[in-house]
Amino acid sequence: MKPSRLDVRHLRYAIAVADSGGFRRAAEILNVAQPAISKSVKDAETDLGFPIFERSGTGVTVTDAGRTFLEDARLAVASSNAPSGPRAATPKARAVTSLSGTRRLRPRRRSRKGLMRSMRRPRACRSKCMSCPPIQC
Repeated sequence: MKPSRLDVRHLRYAIAVADSGGFRRAAEILNVAQPAISKSVKDAETDLGFPIFERSGTGVTVTDAGRTFLEDARLAVASSNAPSGPRAATPKARAVTSLSGTRRLRPRRRSRKGLMRSMRRPRACRSKCMSCPPIQC
């Protein structure tokens, strides 16, 4: 028996397809290319050994086996998004999860290098003249 290649991404994509009713709409919601969604779901179906969806020209419908799989997938995704560990209780460490499944612990800040770049003097005023405020590091 081959090891399974399923990960949380496969589960999220399958859930999005089921909720939206089609691969194109799921790709738009997740901001991912449609072929990537199709391949991911097809790989999941191959690994599982049964079809999750019945495909038709007008969209997809969930099979009975797929419905059971999606129920379990929703629980798995919910548990993977739950913060755990000692940092989970602090408000700064709350995980922010977007619909595409990316997680980050804090709002992104501009790097020090980018901040310093935006604080540079204008090109014409690079010499230390008195009209420009001093730059502090």
